[in-house]
Amino acid sequence: MVMTYQPTWWERSTNPDLVTRGLNVGSGAPTLPPDVNGEVPFTPPIVAPWLTQPAMRPTVTQRFLQFNATAGTTATPLSNQRQEAIAIIFDVYSTAGASAFWGSAGVTTTTGIEIRPGLPGVLSLDQVREQWELQRGLEHIGALLAANLGGDPMGPYRAPRVILDLSTIFLVSVAAQNISVVAFLPPELQ
Repeated sequence: MVMTYQPTWWERSTNPDLVTRGLNVGSGAPTLPPDVNGEVPFTPPIVAPWLTQPAMRPTVTQRFLQFNATAGTTATPLSNQRQEAIAIIFDVYSTAGASAFWGSAGVTTTTGIEIRPGLPGVLSLDQVREQWELQRGLEHIGALLAANLGGDPMGPYRAPRVILDLSTIFLVSVAAQNISVVAFLPPELQ
């Protein structure tokens, strides 16, 4: 009996000169041809539940609120109730005689962040872009590993969103004055 070397499933699926590879969504792995004995080699189970499905990207509108706030001699919140924003622009009018300051509930003119007249200040959050182009490949790898180890499919993914709450941001000034504020709201569908 002559013994011939038979590559393993792993070797056949990872060596590019032996089998065509690809994400082949829905099957979990490339379909392998029968070996020399006519037997169909092992193929992993279907992994579609682990993968996000490609679809058309929706158009999202960036909404904002523009309003005037009064910075008085005592700390005053930008909003009386919870109001979410991802960025805020403060503008003390250029004709104002003094700066305004923003900060937390106990802010004073000596502890706050200064907003100088005529020079708008921006408070924004770094919302890092998710690299969706990498996600499908990583999900595919994770699905293969989970299926091989008897794991469960991943549940829905909910990325956290960092927001600013206008009711926790306070303004103060040495004399009462109006300040123009633009608050950018969290985008729809996110």
